[in-house]
Amino acid sequence: MKDNRYNFNNRESGSIDFEYGTTGSASQIKHDEIVYDSTSGTSYNITTQNYSVDLPDKLNIFKNLSNLSNIKEDIVKTQVSFFVEKFKFVISKNKLNLSNIGSLPPLKLNILEDNSVLIEWIFKDYRIGFSFEIKEMEAGWYITSSQEFDNTNASYALSSMNLDIVLENILSFVLVNS
Repeated sequence: MKDNRYNFNNRESGSIDFEYGTTGSASQIKHDEIVYDSTSGTSYNITTQNYSVDLPDKLNIFKNLSNLSNIKEDIVKTQVSFFVEKFKFVISKNKLNLSNIGSLPPLKLNILEDNSVLIEWIFKDYRIGFSFEIKEMEAGWYITSSQEFDNTNASYALSSMNLDIVLENILSFVLVNS
């Protein structure tokens, strides 16, 4: 069993510590997460399943993320790995809905000069981005669009506590607008 420990901070709940252990085969990995909120002193025990996502190439948005090992800052690498794991989980839950659309562009990962990471999902009329920073409270996500979507531009803080909800909503937007 491989044990990992990391800490996420967010503006709403202060510092949040995560510990997780990984067990299982490559196709089905079980994660036991203990989440501790230092603001309230509350611990949460969460178990998630991370299924490898066997998607056809035209729907495999993760195919260009092989350079995760090039991320230099451990805290940023941990944030990005957690994000990718959660996104794969959301994708696996919505696999049937995804089969009804033609294709999806892959995520693009950019390691910036300050060792932060930007992951972008670029579509014809809109772009969705996720930034992962050394100072975790500065992590965020954004959407920007063309005139087709009224030149929408919005950005939000990215918290590990609401990541599943954010990713579900983003995927729902993509499914409706692809």
